[in-house]
Order: sequence, then C-alpha cells, then structure tokens
Amino acid sequence: MFYLYCHRKFRPLPNIRLCYNDNLTERSIPMAKRRKFTPKFKAEVVLEALRGETSQAELCRRYNLSENQVSTWKRQLLENAATLFESNRKQSDASTERIVQLEQLAGRLTQAVDIQKKALDWVALNRSEE
Repeated sequence: MFYLYCHRKFRPLPNIRLCYNDNLTERSIPMAKRRKFTPKFKAEVVLEALRGETSQAELCRRYNLSENQVSTWKRQLLENAATLFESNRKQSDASTERIVQLEQLAGRLTQAVDIQKKALDWVALNRSEE
C-alpha cells in the first residue's frame, strides 16, 4: 500500500495501481485529476477572505485549498474588478450601436416596400387603362 504525507500525517492512497510500460523497466503512478472550481465558488471564497471574519488559513483548511490558490484568486479579483463595470458600459454602447443599425435597416426596408407598392399600383393602373 502507498502512503501520502499530508498535513503532518501519512494517509493511505486508495485504489492506486502501478502502471508498467511496454519494456517493464519503468513504473508510474497515475496522476490525480485536477479539481475545477466554478467562478461562483471562487467568488464566495475570495469575498469571505476579504471580509476578514475568518483567516485565510482557516478558509483554506475548510475548503481544502492551498493559500497560494486563494491569494491568486484574490489578486485576480482585485485586478479585474474595474473591468466588471467597464464591460457593462461597453455592452450598452455596443447594444445602442446595434439598435441604431437595425433602425436604419428598418427605415431602408420600409422605403423599399413603399416604392414597390407604388410601382405595383402604377403598373396596375397602366394595365387597366389599356
């Protein structure tokens, strides 16, 4: 059985099988899958750390995270906080521009339909006179 040293204790690694390559001279232990955290979870952890009600070390123990990971998330939040407000303005500018383009298109299409109606009326009037 293999043991992993973690938090001042040796803990057994469950279900570890040795994998041999073709020439049977090397063996390796399969790597553990990386954990993926949702943005919502990251935000909750960082906001809890920034509030200061509990220490960062205690948060790391509670959520089984490294302090470096939480520090990285905090830095990312603080660096990108301004873009949160800029993106709303950019989106509203883009949507306003799109609305103007669509209104112009609707105006051109309305004009085209009016011209076609007048042409159809004119053609119908000329045929009836003949």
